Amino acid sequence: MKAVSMYVNGHTLHTNPGYAGGGVVLVYEGLIRDEMVAIGKATHHQAELKAVMFGLSLLKQPCVVTVFSCNQWLVNCGSGKWSRNTHADVWELYDKAVAGHKVLFEWIKKGSHELLDRACASANEAANVSELNAIE
Repeated sequence: MKAVSMYVNGHTLHTNPGYAGGGVVLVYEGLIRDEMVAIGKATHHQAELKAVMFGLSLLKQPCVVTVFSCNQWLVNCGSGKWSRNTHADVWELYDKAVAGHKVLFEWIKKGSHELLDRACASANEAANVSELNAIE
């Protein structure tokens, strides 16, 4: 299986829940791909998890994916250290999205990695798109 690194961030505007977006940076053999997804209304945690699902949907074949996030809830729930009781409906969708992939979660401090910073910027931009889409 190919090894992919995925840097993710979910962001909400103004309130939590609020207009949300996700940012994803995928890295494979030195190639880097930046993506974002406008999510609509969601909580910060839902946006984080939906960003991971979006990133997984971009992969064309099963991979070993290491997800890097500054969100301890995502990392601890995703790695099985914490219960998935919060947002169980989204975790159910995640379980379907992860089929075939082996996903590992790693926590990294916000502001400590350039690619995570890029994912954060994309998530913020996507949240703004969510808000604009609601106005139109």
